[in-house]
Amino acid sequence: LLGEGPQRAIRMQTDAERAVLSERTKGDPILDISTFSNTSSTPFIDYINADILHTLAQPRSSHPEEMTFISMAHVMELMFKLLNYELMRAKAAIRRGGLDEVAVIFRRVHKVLEYAAQAWGVLSTLTPEGYLAFRDYLGIGSGFESYMYRRLEFILGNKQPRMLEPHAQVPHIHRALGA
Repeated sequence: LLGEGPQRAIRMQTDAERAVLSERTKGDPILDISTFSNTSSTPFIDYINADILHTLAQPRSSHPEEMTFISMAHVMELMFKLLNYELMRAKAAIRRGGLDEVAVIFRRVHKVLEYAAQAWGVLSTLTPEGYLAFRDYLGIGSGFESYMYRRLEFILGNKQPRMLEPHAQVPHIHRALGA
């Protein structure tokens, strides 16, 4: 469920170092970050892999609405991943009796679900003509194949073995969902 790639090196900063830096900059933003960065990057890019993230939206048609579809699909996938993560945390907290932690997690889950609903609102702005202009590039693919959504269904109790079938061609995902 967590990232599988190697983490980039980022030097952690101590409270004392942060205090010295804040005093030196008088609280102004640090614009020359070269001494804090890896070569050809920034700490923020390295932390969230923004350079990789922004290469993932690759429209296949020339229709401008396709970027909206791809971007919102990516947002939804990330929301499904976050929901999976938080619900697994809630499950573990319930098992150890951490009901205060569960309350915090469920408040977050509620907000994530509200946010996901807003992403559907953005998708609703696609025109039928716009969607049909790029739909053929997706082939038979659909959001039905989202394994993070499927995992979310399973976590929430909708464990229908037939729903593993769309994932049979991807063994590591099929195994993870089956577990």
